[in-house]
Order: sequence, then C-alpha cells, then structure tokens
Amino acid sequence: MTNIVRGLASLLLWSLLSGAHAADAGSTSLEQFFTGLHNLTANFDQTITDVKGIVTQNASGKVTIQRPGKFRWDYVTPYEQLVLGDGQHLWTYDADLEQATVKPQSDALAGTPALLLSAEEQPGDLFNIAPLPARDSEDWFELTPKSKNGLGDTQFNQLRLGFVHGTLVAMELVDAFDQTTLIRFSDLNRNGGVSAVLFDFTPPAGVDVIGEMP
Repeated sequence: MTNIVRGLASLLLWSLLSGAHAADAGSTSLEQFFTGLHNLTANFDQTITDVKGIVTQNASGKVTIQRPGKFRWDYVTPYEQLVLGDGQHLWTYDADLEQATVKPQSDALAGTPALLLSAEEQPGDLFNIAPLPARDSEDWFELTPKSKNGLGDTQFNQLRLGFVHGTLVAMELVDAFDQTTLIRFSDLNRNGGVSAVLFDFTPPAGVDVIGEMP
C-alpha cells in the first residue's frame, strides 16, 4: 500500500464509523464533531516526515465522506490519483499511468485502522483517548491502542486528532518507523449533503484494470 493510501487509512476509521463515543471525559471536541456526522467534504494537505523531521512527501486534494462506508479521496498533487470506496469495492485510479486497481473493500483495508469500520467495538473500547496540550489554539487528543493488536497489523502506532471549536482540522499518525503523517483539513463542510453518484466509478476506456471487475 502506498504512503498516500496508508496516510488516509486512519481517517476512514473516524469518518465512517457509525458513531464515536470516546471513553475520556476530556474528549468533548472529538465527541461533538463525530456524533451525528453523516457526510463531509474538505480540502486537505498531507505531509509525511521521517524520524529526523525531514519531509519525504507532500500531497493535496479533496476528500468526500458518506457514512457508513463510502469515501472518495481526489489527489491533485504530486500527481492525480483517485482512491474511492463504494462500500463494497476499493478503487485506486492513476490517471497518468492509465491504470486502475479494484479489490473488495474489506480485504483492501485489512491491516489498517480502517479495518475497524466493520467492528462492533466503539473507538473508546479499543483506544485509550487522552487530551494533549493545545497547539496554536487547537485541541488535540491522542489515541493509543489498548492492546498490542488493537490496530490489527497496521503500521500505525498512534493517532492524534486536532480540533478548533469542535471542528476537525488535523490528523497526525505515527508509524512503527517513527514516520509522521500530518493531514490538515480546510473548508470542511459537515453534513452539507453529498451526491451518491460521487461514489460510483467506471474506469475510462483504454484503462488497464487490475483485479476482478464488480
């Protein structure tokens, strides 16, 4: 799985779960945002830095979420790429390579925090949720797996969420190699209405398709 796809995997957990009920009483901003969330759209900027703090990748684009189970990430930079989940299949489409891959959504997301989309447990049952010191007027929370296998086989050890006035503005992920993926959101529209056709994908004519077409 590419860094780009892995970088967004944790957001799928939080954006698509049917509800988020954190165990920690201090997680008011987190609960306020995710309770009653049906859909959202936002622009995003994604940065990956290594253990020395050196930036190894920048990306940006737009994300669209429809709960439960549907999402669309349109990457614009560093190259055009679409990552789309229609609830049954996960599509990755690279316009430059004229190539698309398709996999069962549940299988494709195995080993990532998004695996919890199908779990019965609430996030507070699987994570210890603790408030962190504010950063530039942003409320931050750290989510740490309660057990070693709390995230399955994912390479992410920690999730951190940042909020301003109850709105999600950032997500930070730390992996087993101490690489940090920071995703910042802007122009976020919560429950503003999303067209169902956005989650339908048909490969353009002439595109190579890897995987079994639905």
